[in-house]
Amino acid sequence: MQHPPTTAHSYLAKQLRLLAVMPLQRGIVHVATVAHDDWCDALHGRGYCNCDPDIRFTTTEGTNNN
Repeated sequence: MQHPPTTAHSYLAKQLRLLAVMPLQRGIVHVATVAHDDWCDALHGRGYCNCDPDIRFTTTEGTNNN
């Protein structure tokens, strides 16, 4: 399967959109887990992320999934 080349990781814009509607709270640890598709170029050392990964935000007080 051939995917178009990218010049930036595609998940960064998605992560910023999610953070815009889910503001971070002060004093809580926030962790973003990015789960790429198996064929993603970033996982195979072929360049930037070119998939639409699942992003999960976890905190010390619970989990928000997107």
